[in-house]
Amino acid sequence: MPARRGFTLIELMVVLVVMATLAAAIVPGVASAMRRTGVPTATNQLGDLLDFASAAAISRGRAVTVNINPESGACWAVAERVSLPWRPAPEVEVRTLADLQLPESVRVSVREASSASRRPAVSGMESIRFGPDGLADEVLVELSGRDGQTAVIEVLSGGVRIRIGAEG
Repeated sequence: MPARRGFTLIELMVVLVVMATLAAAIVPGVASAMRRTGVPTATNQLGDLLDFASAAAISRGRAVTVNINPESGACWAVAERVSLPWRPAPEVEVRTLADLQLPESVRVSVREASSASRRPAVSGMESIRFGPDGLADEVLVELSGRDGQTAVIEVLSGGVRIRIGAEG
């Protein structure tokens, strides 16, 4: 009798049933865990973007602005680059350094650190400008999720500080 090679149909079906059972047990738990990490993850990512903008402003010796669109959840850091000064008409080019898309379940707003009211957004955008020294206006970036989770990112003269589960 020749040596048997491969798997039988029954063996393959048993493996598929075991894999489907494991997937059915694991997927709901993973989806639930991902929903719970919405605000903390978004807060850490936005905090990293703000830290990056501060460091980029220092290393470039030029202002870097972080724009936040509260409606779409889009966030991006931009820097201005001026063409060579000996050109006849120096051109200013705005360059995107980094971007981030917040989850749909997370809402964001920006307000002055010294004020209890939300600062007015210009054309639906919030902007945080980091000067060449890496410092920015003192603001609070507040994030909230549909599940009631909240977080605050404090952009202060000493740097960026994150408080998860805190009230503004």
